[in-house]
Amino acid sequence: MDSVATRHHPWRVFAATSIGVVAVFLSISGLTVALPTVTRELGASAAQSTWILLGYMLVTTALILVFGRLADIVGRRPLYLAGLGVFTVATGLCMLAPTAGRLIAARVLQGVGAAAVVTNNTALLTDTFPPHSLGRALGWNATVAAIAQVVGPVIGGAATAAFGWRGLFVVVLPVGVL
Repeated sequence: MDSVATRHHPWRVFAATSIGVVAVFLSISGLTVALPTVTRELGASAAQSTWILLGYMLVTTALILVFGRLADIVGRRPLYLAGLGVFTVATGLCMLAPTAGRLIAARVLQGVGAAAVVTNNTALLTDTFPPHSLGRALGWNATVAAIAQVVGPVIGGAATAAFGWRGLFVVVLPVGVL
């Protein structure tokens, strides 16, 4: 991340990482509202419904330390971009999942991508921003994540009402692509 472009334009890096944070946190909080519809339409059991949510969160949490170390080896930017790619592809798979089992598998894969994004987000900002503006960037980063978590259920509810449960993934997919 020591290119001239990132040193002279750290807010561009902030904008790019913020998009990833929004996608990750919308996927966490938005699905909680859509879960009853998902359960009903896919005929999911109570255990499957639980795993649709927890598979994502469990994998994301479990891989944060692993991806932190891997980022030290291969670089933060490549791992972040790979994670965002995996997250985006998995979001598409979630949208297309025909069964609860496949949705769970896609959510687990989505959690793998989310872990790479979350792990490297702050590190990329720390590498990019000079010390005098780092605190402001990290504060805004936390604000973006909090706003995404708060609006996630609203967006999830609106997308589910308008397009069915797959609508949430339709909304998140372009964010990941962006």
